Amino acid sequence: DYNVGRVLRALEENNLSDNTLVVIVSDNGGTNRETNNNYPFFGVKSYFQEGGVRTPLLIRGTNNTTLAGSIYDSPVSLYDIFPTLAGVANADVPEDLQGRNLLSDINTDQPALFWEYAGGQYSVLSQGGRWRLSHIYGLISLNDLDADFTGSTNVASQNPDVIDSLQSLYLDWRQQARVVDVDYHQDQELSLIHI
Repeated sequence: DYNVGRVLRALEENNLSDNTLVVIVSDNGGTNRETNNNYPFFGVKSYFQEGGVRTPLLIRGTNNTTLAGSIYDSPVSLYDIFPTLAGVANADVPEDLQGRNLLSDINTDQPALFWEYAGGQYSVLSQGGRWRLSHIYGLISLNDLDADFTGSTNVASQNPDVIDSLQSLYLDWRQQARVVDVDYHQDQELSLIHI
């Protein structure tokens, strides 16, 4: 908080506050070592429950953005930052880029999101943010975030079909995420020399 204040003061002192977009976000929840700083969410840093991955995204708009006073409670992701910044700058965004411009596309459903960690740990947040499937150290949990937004209630035994669907989504994503497009062009100036 102290350093964020220093940055904001520096912008004001240099008359840059009115035309500088400030984005503040954490990549994960806290460790909860001294206090439960993820409250009311269940889970901690390095785990794929709500307390480990759900963090606030704060954007202080400029005079020419429509962000002032807006609060959006549905899921957004780090993927949304670049398209949003590009939208503010009136820059083109590649069509295949993940993420939404939070200034213009905020009413479209957040697509499914995926997390993966060493040792076969993963999590899937369904499109729209209702279901979170987590596979952590061999244990599967499923949270209905519409019924319990904190993510502390495991409803896996009541929803095997949802688990199957989200696991299938994860496996499809995992396979696609590992595809590397390679263009091969033979260099005409090279020749093979046999000795």
